[in-house]
Amino acid sequence: ALLSSCALCCQRNSDDEPLGGCAKAVKGPVRILVRIILFSFGFHWVKVKGKIAKPEEAPLLVLAPHSSFMDIFLLSCIRLVSGVSRKENKSIPVIGSILAICDPIYVSRTNAESRKKTVELIKQRATHPGKWPQTMIFPEGTCTNRECLITFKGGPFIPGRSIQPVVIKYKNHLDTYSWVPSGPKAALDVPVTDHTYEDCQLMAAAADSNLPKNSGVVEYHKISEKLSLDIKAIKDLLHRFSEIDQNGDGLINEEEFAQFLNLPPCKEVSKLFNLYDQDDDGTIDFREYLIGLILVSKPASSENTLRIAFETFDKEGDGKISKESMKMIMVRSYPHISDENIDELYKLIDVDNQGYVTYENLKGFFDNNPEYAKIFAIRSDSILAKINAKKQAEIIAKIAVDDDDTKSQHPNAIINIGDTI
Repeated sequence: ALLSSCALCCQRNSDDEPLGGCAKAVKGPVRILVRIILFSFGFHWVKVKGKIAKPEEAPLLVLAPHSSFMDIFLLSCIRLVSGVSRKENKSIPVIGSILAICDPIYVSRTNAESRKKTVELIKQRATHPGKWPQTMIFPEGTCTNRECLITFKGGPFIPGRSIQPVVIKYKNHLDTYSWVPSGPKAALDVPVTDHTYEDCQLMAAAADSNLPKNSGVVEYHKISEKLSLDIKAIKDLLHRFSEIDQNGDGLINEEEFAQFLNLPPCKEVSKLFNLYDQDDDGTIDFREYLIGLILVSKPASSENTLRIAFETFDKEGDGKISKESMKMIMVRSYPHISDENIDELYKLIDVDNQGYVTYENLKGFFDNNPEYAKIFAIRSDSILAKINAKKQAEIIAKIAVDDDDTKSQHPNAIINIGDTI
């Protein structure tokens, strides 16, 4: 570490040029010192299968599974290479100094701009292999317990250059190296899971919301791709889920669901609950909540549904809904609803505390609380049946005209080195 620090003291920190001068000269001695560190940690014999490619043949090395800092040191038995490392690692004593001498690419995993820049730097190094040392990448993006391979990130594959896969196996029966003690149960040579680093972030977010950690494991890669949700949106919805889950067991039952909606138990609530409860076990987990929210409630938030709901409550036809009008319709639709439920619901809609609700208020409420949209959609036939038939016709005709107007507008360890790909 002292040797690395001395060599770096006169170097200019730059992502555009590799280290030269003293820093380049001490890489050989640093590699020997790293091997001594490995020996002191009990790695007396490291077996290497295969032959590592030259930088010109494979500028990128892809290593998996990734479980600890030992993975980085082990490869130094063959060659001291560069790598992609999280930004926080540069401040770790000894390890940070060794990393710095290897021309690393530092990335902040929570910063989108940093991740984007990292991809550009990987592409830059992959296209100039003679200028830069080989770059080592752990495509899983996080540490696991080596009991499975989680979904690879796309970083090392984006440049479209040759890569060389490397597999690290620890042969000791007692696992004293992994930083992650538990995880999905699988062996290295069985199918890959669909979990990613983002699932780890969601597990931490679940714990912060006083939910069981496994509540946040939703197979982020699949969910985000199919439902077009990013990690921030899912974290926000996880927090919302925790507010519905009153006992914090990671599951929502029908009673909690009805209480969240400020509605009494009724067939409409049961029907909506069953749409969310995909496996019919009487509860909704976070994954089911996500899918239900996007595929069940969001489509029900259509312009037509909202406008019919608004016109239904707007008895005076003046573009305003009074609390009395809303109470009258709600009591007819849900006979067991309490005054407290209605008052609470009205407060949620009348966010400006005007004493009345406009169409924009109702639309904003549905946008922020899409669970209610399906309730209105399920109940729409019943609600429409309670108002004057002529008014129904006027409402539907007006919507049709407005729609037409809108349309017109628009050993101790084994390192397996694979063939270059």
